[in-house]
Amino acid sequence: QPMQQYSNMSYNLSDSAGLGLFPSRQGEQAILQSMSPPLVQGNFSPPSVFEDKISLGRDLLIMEKMIDLSDDACPNVRYEATVVLGKVVDRYLMGFVAVANNATGTKEKDPTHESAISMPEGVDKETENLFMRTWKLMR
Repeated sequence: QPMQQYSNMSYNLSDSAGLGLFPSRQGEQAILQSMSPPLVQGNFSPPSVFEDKISLGRDLLIMEKMIDLSDDACPNVRYEATVVLGKVVDRYLMGFVAVANNATGTKEKDPTHESAISMPEGVDKETENLFMRTWKLMR
């Protein structure tokens, strides 16, 4: 009920409401443009998570620590490590999908078999090995 008493309020957001704040209309527009995000032109595609080497390096370090913590005797620590590793898997899902696909045993049966799912661009062998260790732990 307290909110109903304010339901009839109206706000005047006309041009005259901010009169005198900016010396000119151009000054107001310049400030508003500087506050708004830039418009993206053309075929811009954001970089993949695998190309951001700083974040990837940080996440790999976290993954290594969480893998070590997963051997802890305390169930709460193992649970928390698993939750963190799950979030990392979510962030780098395509890398883990490729690792899981390569580890399903098709290569053991047929060494000439080429995987339909390849590692995303930007993943080196060390990162792939850490993804494999994490995948084996999580499955």
